[in-house]
Amino acid sequence: MREGAALLQGLATCGHCGRRLHVHYRGRNSAPGYHCCGKDLVNGRGVYCLNVGGTVIEQAVADAFLKTITPAAINATRMSIEQLKSNHDAALSQWRLEVERTRFEAERAERRYRSVDHENRLVARGLEAEWETRLRAVADAETELRKREQQRPASLGPAQLEALQRLGSDLGKVWNAPTTTDRDRQQLLRTLLEEVVLNLKRAEGRAHLTLRWRGGAITMLDVAVPRFKPMGPRTDEDTISLLRPSFSS
Repeated sequence: MREGAALLQGLATCGHCGRRLHVHYRGRNSAPGYHCCGKDLVNGRGVYCLNVGGTVIEQAVADAFLKTITPAAINATRMSIEQLKSNHDAALSQWRLEVERTRFEAERAERRYRSVDHENRLVARGLEAEWETRLRAVADAETELRKREQQRPASLGPAQLEALQRLGSDLGKVWNAPTTTDRDRQQLLRTLLEEVVLNLKRAEGRAHLTLRWRGGAITMLDVAVPRFKPMGPRTDEDTISLLRPSFSS
């Protein structure tokens, strides 16, 4: 995916398969569009989950962003993120205690194994098996702790919050100003928006968007898109090739 004017590049995902959407550009004005190559094969060829122009979709997301970014909304987002981080930290504390507990159990099982008379092979084998089980429990708990430590909620830095609060109600003017670049808009959007899930309902003439904001809030949008146009009667190529001589005579 190349850098370009597409507002949602890196944010848009396919509502059908969950993959990140690719960006393409069409026409004289290089209007952005989004497509998903998908994972399904038909007659040995990949089938797109979706392929849609991006202009109306991007405008709907931008409008939702500008409505959301009021001083009250920014403050609410900050509080939500702080609560998420607090909950996450509390959960991590519990998992650290779990790691300590499994390590204690493993150490106790090791001491019991090492203290047994190894002439008593049956008891020794049982204690050794228990020790190995406790060691696996330690490894599982440590793996889960590392995974959860990496899942720390994304946060808004003080500089980002200050910039958003400073812009406040003037953000609409800043967004539409000729001096604001596409990259500026992309970065502004990413301060509050984590993901846009796109479900294309072409037969119904709409796209359903799920906007996931930082802090956990969700916004649902329905955007009108062109319906499928039924193909008219077509003459197959073999018939055309048979008719061509008579056309040329």
